[in-house]
Amino acid sequence: MGLAGCNLKCSFCQNYEISQASPEDLNSYDAAPADLVKKAKESGCLGIAFTYNEPTVSIEYSLDTFELARKEGLYTCYVTNGYINPDPAREIGRYLNCANVDLKSSETEFYRRLCKAPKIEAVKDAIRIWNEMGVAVEITTLIIPGHNDSPRAIGGVIEFVRELAPDIPLHFSRFHPMYMLTDVEPTPTETIERAVQAARARGLKYVYAGNVFGSRWENTYCPNCGNVVIERHGYVLGSIALDSANRCKNCGQPVKILGKPVRQRPFAFF
Repeated sequence: MGLAGCNLKCSFCQNYEISQASPEDLNSYDAAPADLVKKAKESGCLGIAFTYNEPTVSIEYSLDTFELARKEGLYTCYVTNGYINPDPAREIGRYLNCANVDLKSSETEFYRRLCKAPKIEAVKDAIRIWNEMGVAVEITTLIIPGHNDSPRAIGGVIEFVRELAPDIPLHFSRFHPMYMLTDVEPTPTETIERAVQAARARGLKYVYAGNVFGSRWENTYCPNCGNVVIERHGYVLGSIALDSANRCKNCGQPVKILGKPVRQRPFAFF
């Protein structure tokens, strides 16, 4: 589910047509929270995710939706920049099953210059809060050449995750020219590969390459034996080597994923 608006102004936004727009600017429609839940159930969806724009700018709407969704057995998800104060983070955290949070850089200057945001700690605090509340948190960092691709910047992200919980999944995603940064070249795949390898070398258990289709780092590996436990090709799931309790079939190691693998559905959209 995508709405309109954002509380940041990232010069590299991949969804700027809606994130930097108001509802009046878009060909949108009205949908009450109960209507969303009803449609999700009728469509056979497993849950509801608010994504594309920044969901916290419409937090009351998602609160009402998630309260109803949880009662109906649907999972709830935020794909968010995490730029939220602690109290509302805790409020929405009560209804969240999972959250993918953009930690855009480890450096305050990046946020000030490219996102027009002065408080990087707000994002880190939200990640900490949701993780402590038992929300299944994943972190995504878009690597932009010349802006946050230095060893220091990448290392800062890795150290934050390592100190918080090394089993939090971390995605390093490849940048493509967009919005106000059309003069920046796409991220070399080698940069993404190095970032993934650096994170794994520092003990992070689940590290992924994003927007690099065909990379071996699209897969989920057992943190104990290194066996591929969930194979991915872009949005398509391949073989799954987990038992019914989400343990590696090769060595029996528990693997941190949310719920049971969706074997019947070939696509995953977040």
